[in-house]
Amino acid sequence: MKAVLAVLLLTSCAAVFGQSEEEMAVQETVESFFAALQEAKGEEAAALYSQSAMLQVDLTFQSIREGIRRNDESVLLRLRTAGYQAESGDIRGWTTLEYLTETLRLPMMFGRYTPFTMTVDSIRVQGRRADVFLTFENTAGILMEQQACFVREDGRWLAESFMGMTSFP
Repeated sequence: MKAVLAVLLLTSCAAVFGQSEEEMAVQETVESFFAALQEAKGEEAAALYSQSAMLQVDLTFQSIREGIRRNDESVLLRLRTAGYQAESGDIRGWTTLEYLTETLRLPMMFGRYTPFTMTVDSIRVQGRRADVFLTFENTAGILMEQQACFVREDGRWLAESFMGMTSFP
C-alpha cells in the first residue's frame, strides 16, 4: 500500500513540476550515474554505459592491451601511475567491462567528480534519445554548464555522453 501511495505521489509531483514519466526516469538515471561515478562504484556506473559508449571504451582498452602485448613501457608506466593494482598480464585478460569497472574505481577517476554538485536543469526526450542540460558547481562556487546524452536501450536509459566518461588514464 505504501508503495502505491509513493508512486501516486511521485506521479502527481511530476505533473505539478511539468516533468513527464520519461523525463523522471532519465533524471533518476542521470543522478544514479553521477552518484556512482562520485562514489567509485565502478560496477554500478559501468552498468549505465550505453552500447556506443562501451564501443569507445573498447577502443581504448584494445589499445592498452596491444601496448601490454608489445611490452610498451609508456603504456605500462601509464597504468601504474594511474593506480591500477593488477599486473599487466591480468589486465590483458580482462573483458572490456572489467577494464571499465576497475578504471572507474581509480582515485583519479572518481576524483574528477567528487568536487562537484550537479543540478539537472532540463531534459529533452526525443524518442530513444534524451539531451540532459546540467550545471556542475565546484567547492569554490564556480558553475560549469554541460550537456549529456542518454539513450534508451532494452527499456533502460543509459549514458552515451557525460562529462569525461570515456576519457581514461
